[in-house]
Amino acid sequence: MTPKIKVLILGGGYAGVTAATGLRAACRRHGRLSITLVNKHNYHYFTTLLHQCVGRRGYQDISVDLPSLLQPEINFRQGQAVALTPNENQVEIESEGTRHTLDYDYLVLALGWEPQFYNISGLEQHALVLKNLNMARIIKNRIEEQMALASEHPAETWRTQIIVGGGGFTGVEVAGELADWCPRLIDRYDLKSIGITLIEGAPAILPGFDGLLVKDATCLLQQKQINLITGARIERVEERCVALADGRRLEAGVIIWTGGVRGHPLVEASGFTVNKQGRAEVNSYLQSVDSPNVYVIGDCCLAKDADGKALPPTAQIAFQQGKSVAQNLQRVLTGKAPVPFTPKVLGTFLTLGRKDALGVMQNKYRFSGWTAKMMKHFIAYRYLWGIGGLGLPLRKFWERR
Repeated sequence: MTPKIKVLILGGGYAGVTAATGLRAACRRHGRLSITLVNKHNYHYFTTLLHQCVGRRGYQDISVDLPSLLQPEINFRQGQAVALTPNENQVEIESEGTRHTLDYDYLVLALGWEPQFYNISGLEQHALVLKNLNMARIIKNRIEEQMALASEHPAETWRTQIIVGGGGFTGVEVAGELADWCPRLIDRYDLKSIGITLIEGAPAILPGFDGLLVKDATCLLQQKQINLITGARIERVEERCVALADGRRLEAGVIIWTGGVRGHPLVEASGFTVNKQGRAEVNSYLQSVDSPNVYVIGDCCLAKDADGKALPPTAQIAFQQGKSVAQNLQRVLTGKAPVPFTPKVLGTFLTLGRKDALGVMQNKYRFSGWTAKMMKHFIAYRYLWGIGGLGLPLRKFWERR
């Protein structure tokens, strides 16, 4: 009997899920193809909407059940990859305290990111990082807890202050979401006010993004009475204080860090060639430069554009990479030559609370307000359609009603 070709996918984010669902048809056509996806949680969540769970949105709105999404064609294993042995084509995973070894013929690394703390004293110990659904719950609960204590102890005004460190995409969206949630918190806990401060080390928020988008986002955040501090580096973080390099000290009941990411540490620990941010170097087909039967995609991948510039770790790039790997694996399995990955940066859309949104497409078409919000919704539902067929976006839309 001919042995099955084993494709193992590590990670259930945008890149990993897109790769897995893209191979679904190949499973039907090739009876000797076995595909397994391993993920720490049994759900897939939409990172681009995660900030909304800190405020107004329910957790079920931005997640789908992985076994239901993948099976029966794709095998799902809940667990965490703890060791990789590329020379032996093996991965060790841990689940509920037990370790198992999985073999593969082709490995797809889509392990995502870990926070980058830049050796800032106290940052990792005292700041909360919006990394997944569980951390969204923790942040939301911490905010509620501090506001309740502030209501009981009015003199402790520092409890009503929230600091967001990092004025990039996530930080701006988190700050905007919190600003819209604050009026309800003020009413619920009978508070005078709640302060939100967004700190960015670059001269302006959203470094690297379209200039007009930056200007509009700055205006919207200021209209929401968010205190913007730019060009200031965080030097130290204490239990209830952020110390800036210029000597300023800001007290807060909740400190959230959104200031940097790096590739999953297991990638570097497994001997793959990585850059300073821990992202693995790949060729034009997204294969590891060290192991041709290992594909690296998503936030732990150092892919480059036609000009040799590193691609940003964004959802749309992860989606495109997952799709590319699925297509190339099918081509390789049928004896065809793979096709180089060609990224297409279609546009950028961000929400700043319930009603406000901004966006830019192809660096020339700009959107704001209701139009930008609908465009972001359209992108999200289009993604759902891509991984689960028409039924998935229709079901999620119905659940939100």
